[in-house]
Amino acid sequence: MRLDDTARSADFDGFDGFDGFDGFTAPPRACPVPGVDVRVATAVLGLLSALLTREPGTDPSPAETSRAGTVARAQAFIERRLADPDLSPALVAAEHHVSVRHLQKLFEEQGLSVAGWIRRRRLERCRRDLADPAWNDLPVRAVAFRWGFTSESHFNRAFRAAYGAPPATYRRRLRESRDPRTTS
Repeated sequence: MRLDDTARSADFDGFDGFDGFDGFTAPPRACPVPGVDVRVATAVLGLLSALLTREPGTDPSPAETSRAGTVARAQAFIERRLADPDLSPALVAAEHHVSVRHLQKLFEEQGLSVAGWIRRRRLERCRRDLADPAWNDLPVRAVAFRWGFTSESHFNRAFRAAYGAPPATYRRRLRESRDPRTTS
């Protein structure tokens, strides 16, 4: 099942921040520095983190720096294209002029897979939208299609595996936790 292109229109485009999974009540976050693109800030912080966790007295080799840069660029590309249902490891590799296998190796060095990164980021975006009261009227399936999932059942299974509850249950629990009539 695919949502038609009019429902995946520019009305849904936009980016307001990276957010990791913090349980059912994690609010969406935007970059706290005005005028700084959160994707750039996250990439810079990731590179700084990699540098700061190195053994003292060791410098990254040029090859390590190049690999980390390629991964950071690939991740930024993925962030920009998350809503595209055709986003795939092959598309990311082609955009960065590397083979799919090489891209997979680069991501594996960081404990990731390209497809896993795409899926995780899409799920995080869906979780953020399901938690946002502004999107309460948007059906769960539309949230999934908005972020590039093409199968409602696949999305439901992936969301449950990642967050411990189906997306509709997740949304309902959040609504109930915000509703003063349902709390004691």
